[in-house]
Amino acid sequence: MAEGAQTWVEAVMAGVTVAGASATDRELSGLRYTECHFSNVEFARSEMDGALIRESEFVGCDFSGASLTDAFLLGSSFRRCSFANANLSGARIQDSRLEECDLSGCNLLSAELDGSSFVAVWIDDLTELHFVEFSRATLFDYRHANEWRLRSWLRGLRERLTRR
Repeated sequence: MAEGAQTWVEAVMAGVTVAGASATDRELSGLRYTECHFSNVEFARSEMDGALIRESEFVGCDFSGASLTDAFLLGSSFRRCSFANANLSGARIQDSRLEECDLSGCNLLSAELDGSSFVAVWIDDLTELHFVEFSRATLFDYRHANEWRLRSWLRGLRERLTRR
């Protein structure tokens, strides 16, 4: 985080609409958003570890390079958002929808994607998908720089899931 950046640790917001704002390089760890709407908001390189985002909508938002480790994204939707090089390791993304989002280079190590939908998302070889829990998750119309490698990874995942 940049020196002198504003800190909003443990911030609580409910039913708020935010458009065109910048929360770049902010300390937002432990924040709580419920039933909020964000459009074209910059969260790039912000620290949002342990955040709780419930039943909120994000459209055209930039989370590039942000840290959302151990965050909870519950029943929320993300359309045309960038999570490029973001850290979502250990995050719980449950019953949420990510549509036309950039997940290239995103760290999803040990994330839980229970019941979430990923539609027309972009992933690449740097997207960390090891130990991801895909219970009830769906992946539709993904884009990948190395299509063959991803298909191979998905085949392996399918085989592991059928052995359970």
